Amino acid sequence: MAFTQLYNLTEELLLHLERQPDQEEREEYIDKIMGLLDKRDQVLTQIVYPSNREEKQKGEKIVEMDKVIKQKLTVLFTTIKQDISKLNQSKEPQKKYRNPYDTYNPDGRFFDKRK
Repeated sequence: MAFTQLYNLTEELLLHLERQPDQEEREEYIDKIMGLLDKRDQVLTQIVYPSNREEKQKGEKIVEMDKVIKQKLTVLFTTIKQDISKLNQSKEPQKKYRNPYDTYNPDGRFFDKRK
């Protein structure tokens, strides 16, 4: 029974990862992924060595689907990291515009970098 649950959860996760979310849906999309991964983790602790041919076949399919899931999660988290870095880059000029004297040296010293 644990193999069937694991297979169903893995298949549901793979189908969910096939869909690309909009910017507005991204948070719910990631929350569902995290929920499915947590459920899979709980079921994985109950797995014992497969006892018959059907469980072995499901186990092999699960391993194949897991490889695809890992690739899709890597792509997803890479795009999230890129979005975060773009957001941070866009914030930097805003900070400089709002406070242009942030890098001001209060000593009044000026160091000439030319030689």
